Amino acid sequence: MAKDLAREIGYIYIDSGAMYRAVTLYSLQKGFFTERGASYEKILENVEERDRIDQTREVSPLRQADDAILLDNSHMSIAEQKKWLTEKFQAAING
Repeated sequence: MAKDLAREIGYIYIDSGAMYRAVTLYSLQKGFFTERGASYEKILENVEERDRIDQTREVSPLRQADDAILLDNSHMSIAEQKKWLTEKFQAAING
């Protein structure tokens, strides 16, 4: 249902990548926000495994929609991401 709604309103698919999600989880688990600790490598491994499971499950696998626009922000600043999104939005509303 969420994919259908997003498609209907013209969404953009954003994948921050496993490494960035791992850094976030690592920060949480190192105690920046919690008391628990874990290694970056173990967290990255866990995130990548969860991605693999989500993408290969039989029912409703996590996939980019065929008509989605992919933003790989792995090597982009926030300003660059904002500019990219603004350009894509303007192109979409201007036809």
